[in-house]
Amino acid sequence: MTQSSPDKFETLVVECREKNLPITIHNASKRHALTLFKNLFQAAIVNTEPVKIVSGNLDDDFYNDLDEDLKKCLDKDISVEVFALNHRDLQSNKFAQTLITHKNGTFNQFPIDEKVQSPHFILVGENKYRAETDHVQAKAIASFNNSSVGETLSQLFSELKEQFERAHSSPLAL
Repeated sequence: MTQSSPDKFETLVVECREKNLPITIHNASKRHALTLFKNLFQAAIVNTEPVKIVSGNLDDDFYNDLDEDLKKCLDKDISVEVFALNHRDLQSNKFAQTLITHKNGTFNQFPIDEKVQSPHFILVGENKYRAETDHVQAKAIASFNNSSVGETLSQLFSELKEQFERAHSSPLAL
């Protein structure tokens, strides 16, 4: 990968966000994932749309870099709801702590003995997303205007939420 590749990638992402282009963006690095997440949070702010995230365990190395973006969303009265599928101690995770303490944030973590399978994704509104296709290699697809994939991810999120609510009467504390 050449030095200019991340700049070209970021330019593409920003153009797709600003113009609501229905282009599928492929990415396969944590750096690209971070660029997409930051732009998806920006889209949520501009369009005043809710954010839904499904993650394995909210890796500190990744999610702590998004804490300021999260705060901007929450402070604009945009709801952000997150499910962490794998239980772990999140006391040092700034992102999780911000979600827990802010009135517009919702954080749910499945218990250690509950094995839940779901793709990892972020969904903004009903048509902006990044969805992992291979978690180990950080491969994913993203778009800033794809209602059909957005609808599928929204349905997956609703099913996950129903599963959680059936098993737990309230969100778990850390």
